[in-house]
Amino acid sequence: MGPRIGITSRRSSDEWVARQVARYIEAINEAGGEAVVLAADQGGAPPSLEGLDGLLLSGGGDVTPSLYGQGLEGAEIDEMDRGRDEMERRLIGEALARDVPVLGICRGMQVLNVMMGGALVQDIPGHRAIRGVSAQHPVRVETESKLGEALGAADEMEVNSRHHQGVTPENLAPGLVPVASHEGLIEAVESRDHRWVVAVQWHPERYEIDAGHFSSTEAQRRLFRAFVRAADEQTEG
Repeated sequence: MGPRIGITSRRSSDEWVARQVARYIEAINEAGGEAVVLAADQGGAPPSLEGLDGLLLSGGGDVTPSLYGQGLEGAEIDEMDRGRDEMERRLIGEALARDVPVLGICRGMQVLNVMMGGALVQDIPGHRAIRGVSAQHPVRVETESKLGEALGAADEMEVNSRHHQGVTPENLAPGLVPVASHEGLIEAVESRDHRWVVAVQWHPERYEIDAGHFSSTEAQRRLFRAFVRAADEQTEG
């Protein structure tokens, strides 16, 4: 049995998980992990990392702007969920305190940045999916980084894009360092103080459905393998 990876989700219903979380689960399972859904609406005690070896912060709606000192005036906000924000705040705090490996994806990168003291640009044109089809652009990757090592790719690669908010250097949280970029936007970050905390703005779990948007789908698979391997080392430790 592989390391157990908690995957955050807005909802716990089978229908929601099948529609919104299945690709993350499949990517973790393919990489040798065991996926466990952590949902904001599940009953009982709040989700925790007890018995888990890694945390995947999945994509989804927008982080509530008040959490990073901004309001709603004039902003195009999608599907805020304070319950999910609070769940992920707790889980991120727990993961960082215990030095549990973390992989953030799209919203996952944004919420990690906010919960570590950063902020977001609330609307960025040209990066959303249109009628369900992802956008696409190149990113420049710092090869001398955990991300660069995981991807095993060249310093520039094509990725998909399905977001409308993002992180700029001015909004980057203390403790995070940028390791990929595109036209002034930070496309990936790492923690300088933790063993394996990596987050990307694109959606690597869509390596099959968005295969044509990636210059290397194998690199996206390698990212999940590196994360699961780091979680496996957590188990051994």
